[in-house]
Amino acid sequence: MSIKFGFKEKADLGMELNFLGNIKGTEKIGQDGNVLSFKERPSKSFNISFSLVIDADLFSGVIPDGDIHSQKFIDSVEMKLFYESVNSRQRGLISLAKDTASSSSKSFIYKGDMTIDPKYWFGEISYKGIAIRIKECHEKEGFKTAKNSILGSSKEKRLYIDPFKPSSGGQLDVKIGEIDDYTGVLYKLDKKNMVVLLNNKAPKRVQQILSCEYQRGLKASLRDALFEPIVIDVTEQLAREAFQLMLANIEDGYVDSPLNLVEPYKSVACDIAELLFQNQETNEEMYQALVNDLADEDSRIRIINQELPMIVQSLSKVEKLYNSISKQVLES
Repeated sequence: MSIKFGFKEKADLGMELNFLGNIKGTEKIGQDGNVLSFKERPSKSFNISFSLVIDADLFSGVIPDGDIHSQKFIDSVEMKLFYESVNSRQRGLISLAKDTASSSSKSFIYKGDMTIDPKYWFGEISYKGIAIRIKECHEKEGFKTAKNSILGSSKEKRLYIDPFKPSSGGQLDVKIGEIDDYTGVLYKLDKKNMVVLLNNKAPKRVQQILSCEYQRGLKASLRDALFEPIVIDVTEQLAREAFQLMLANIEDGYVDSPLNLVEPYKSVACDIAELLFQNQETNEEMYQALVNDLADEDSRIRIINQELPMIVQSLSKVEKLYNSISKQVLES
């Protein structure tokens, strides 16, 4: 099983991109409203309108003079809509126009639209509002002064041209959201939506490093090392759930095969069987060996209470990641 880091959900606080108005024939996917999907693939061109609402305080830490109302700042920064569709092999930027009538001293509102011809678009399109510097300004340490610097970005919105289908693989998304079960909780496996939820009440620095979009370097290594124990715990939770599903009819003397489980339980149970019974010659024999051991009470207790905590560590990258971050910290 793999977990996809939530850097696509990371956004600067204070920038909110929205689909403006209804897009006929679509429905919301998930509970956060960031994903829309057509129920049926559209046959004709359609228009999408967007609004980008920006908290004026957002830019106070990224411009040298802090005066977002100055003409100099207005002339040097543009609000853009970034779009990308991997399946369609299309990406680009659309300029957003300020809605002066709706804007105020505390928040700015920008709007724009885009026409989609289904003949040239496939799969999904991701959108993100960004504030980009189009003119450089005098350099000052700690500020983004170079041309093409991105001063802020919104959360990602997605639109599925082809109707959305849940992933068949053993992957889980990571998102930041509310966890009210207990105080001091950092994360939770949301089984209903199958996401790893990071507590939005956790310290901002913790949220930032766990959802950072760095692809390499010390911060990326720290993120990976800090996240791997979460991966281990989530994998163990999923494994226990998978075993319960396999044992649903144990009173009738029947244990189901891991191959009959839905994802991500299927991937987790199969990975465990392949590691636990690697002495078997084929995968089918490994899966059957797991079925046999779960059917026996003594071996079932041994697997769940003794071997499972060790197996999920073996399946993880924790040793490699800890070694990498330790090396970087000690040599820096």
